[in-house]
Amino acid sequence: MLNLDDIKLKIQEWLSVNSNLIQLKKLLNKVAFILIIAAYLLPLPVWLSDLLFWLAISIAIFLTYLEYKFK
Repeated sequence: MLNLDDIKLKIQEWLSVNSNLIQLKKLLNKVAFILIIAAYLLPLPVWLSDLLFWLAISIAIFLTYLEYKFK
């Protein structure tokens, strides 16, 4: 059975391959961009727009963390 440390190790091994990291960052950038556009252009309730906006911001913060950790 895998524990949390094994999962962390597998994720770090996967991200240590440069092409995987680049692919993940491109995908997350696209998702964050789409969430920002959806938050402002779709006729959604205010709480849902705010949720999408802050989700996009948290993805951007996570991307910054990935950039710092895997330089």
